[in-house]
Amino acid sequence: MLPHLNDLVPVEVLGDEGELVIEAGAAAVSARCPGCATASMRVHSRYRGRLADMAVADRASVLRLVVRRFFCDFSGCAARTFAKHSRVCGVGQG
Repeated sequence: MLPHLNDLVPVEVLGDEGELVIEAGAAAVSARCPGCATASMRVHSRYRGRLADMAVADRASVLRLVVRRFFCDFSGCAARTFAKHSRVCGVGQG
């Protein structure tokens, strides 16, 4: 139904009568460094971003994306860390 969300998995769903909050993160456990293409599974940190407001069953809804920042382990790469963004709504690269 929403093919642009295929690379996401729900992390948490919170709701009350007025608002539904869906928090999701990338399904992949690793990511490739955009600088050198080295694969990494070592997560440096995570941050959350609010991607979209939408209505679901007449309730205000928010989709929050949990973005992971990875370490690049290739010593010759200028990027020490990099973020793996989702393709959702054209946000970032990845």
